Amino acid sequence: MWPSPLLRLTATAMVTLALAAMGLGLWMASGAQLARTQAAQQQRLRAAAVCVREHLPETLAATEIPPLQATLDRLADELECTIAVARLDGEVVAQAEPGVRGNRSGSEDGKSLSHLPEVVKAVRYGSGYLGDKAAADRREAASLALRVDRDAVPAALIRVAAPFPPAASATRQGIAPFLPAAAALAASAWWLARLVTHRVTRPLEALAGGVQKIAEGRYDWRIAAPEQAELRSFAQSLDRMNQAVRGREALLRENLERRATVLSGMLEGVVALDSSERILFANPAAGKLLGFTPVEIEQRTLLEAVRNHPLREAVRQVLSEAQPHRTEIQLLGPPPRELEVHVMPLRGNPCPGVILVIDDLTHVRRLEGARQQFISNVSHELKTPLSSIKAYAETLLNGAMNDPEHRERFLGRIAEQAERLHQLILDMLSLARIEAGQASLELRDVDLGEAVRRSLAAHEPLAAAKQVELDDQTVNFPSRLCADEEALREILDNLIDNAVKYTPAGGRVAVRAFAEGTVARIDVCDTGIGIPAEHLERLFERFYRVDRARSRELGGTGLGLSIVKHLAQSMGGKVEVSSTPGKGSIFSLRLPLADARRPLHAKS
Repeated sequence: MWPSPLLRLTATAMVTLALAAMGLGLWMASGAQLARTQAAQQQRLRAAAVCVREHLPETLAATEIPPLQATLDRLADELECTIAVARLDGEVVAQAEPGVRGNRSGSEDGKSLSHLPEVVKAVRYGSGYLGDKAAADRREAASLALRVDRDAVPAALIRVAAPFPPAASATRQGIAPFLPAAAALAASAWWLARLVTHRVTRPLEALAGGVQKIAEGRYDWRIAAPEQAELRSFAQSLDRMNQAVRGREALLRENLERRATVLSGMLEGVVALDSSERILFANPAAGKLLGFTPVEIEQRTLLEAVRNHPLREAVRQVLSEAQPHRTEIQLLGPPPRELEVHVMPLRGNPCPGVILVIDDLTHVRRLEGARQQFISNVSHELKTPLSSIKAYAETLLNGAMNDPEHRERFLGRIAEQAERLHQLILDMLSLARIEAGQASLELRDVDLGEAVRRSLAAHEPLAAAKQVELDDQTVNFPSRLCADEEALREILDNLIDNAVKYTPAGGRVAVRAFAEGTVARIDVCDTGIGIPAEHLERLFERFYRVDRARSRELGGTGLGLSIVKHLAQSMGGKVEVSSTPGKGSIFSLRLPLADARRPLHAKS
């Protein structure tokens, strides 16, 4: 007994298909035999053509045709084939058929052979063959054309044709009775296979459709139980698997979302690589630090995403040694970055991959550099007046105190340097309070014109002494600012003081104001020496001086513009500078207007 109906149906279909395969094999064997017969026929025709070629005269002149015809008649009887001799243009000059003497009324008489495929091949390649029913006379025959060359020059054409031998026909006749049986067997096999396939595939298609629904995430889909016992058990297993997958996917999705949230919120960059250095995962912070889009670089190698060979060497070292490694790399940017990279191997032997944890040290390094520079600048700025005070004091103690003339001058210098030191410390304390947000600013409506007039009046003596003209162009400015009055006064004093100090005699310092939407722009313009372009970016840094010697000569501390920048930012504004060396500079202060709803008109 068969184990099951499904197995019985399958076995029956396989036996039927085997019988069909046997019939096909018989047909293929008959075809091979026919092919061998055709090959033998082609060799026979070639031998006949060569034999005719040996009896051809040197030329195909008219006097040579009767002897040639007699020769062809004899060869046609002996070789049992039709023979035709033609010139190169295909014109037949003589032909013969078996059992016919001197008869040239055949199919080629008075016609050209140039249109025949085998003749065309012979003219081009030296010989041409056409077999089976494709022959020109449409009879069951084969034909071969041969080109005759005289002294390497084509001279004539020979065409030989003959029917297939009885063996070929016998082969076909032997095959013929099996053809209807083979056709019937194939039809039966096809019908039975279709029936079996339908019985088997219908429930399988239903199962496949259910699995597809599950694959699409429709876990509430229930698979109908098929009639076959084997498939019914399979469907029940799929239902159980569906519920298990549903629970596991929910748990996995929850874990992935939690991890993705944690990784996305990290300030450190995280990159996962496999053993081939291909990127499996990268969080947004890593993309920002290394300069790529995380989604676009997955499955690409690390070197393709980040052109940094020290980083790649660190990864390769960890992959080979399976030991954590720390390194610092520099990326040229923009912007340039200094990164600390911790490379940790994944568990496994050999190492299946690594995890990169990347920290941005750029800000830390910048702060360290700023701190070092600040300490250096403060030390230098304090050292200069203290050295002067110490030198003058030592000179007085060494005897100059008894010299009234030198004593007064040295005491004056000591007082001057002490005042400079006092001003420097006050500026530093003021800047520290502003940067720390400890400066108490009272923002209220301030009359810009009045603040400018007071500041210009305070600098009138210095401007007059240097023969510098002061020009107030804010008299007719119609609006008031939202600012701290003392802070605004300090900003204007610093900007106007610098403008007067660095403007030569005969120059001009002007203050003008414009309304730009909800803010006011106050420009302090001078016709002074100007500032080279390479210094403009760092001009508002603490203790930064374009010309240190000239700045100290004029009594600057190097903190004025830094105080201006931080005071402007504390009031919700900003300060900018533009300059042309030799022509002057423009410091532009932007502060909010007290009443932005009122229409404003820029006047100067």
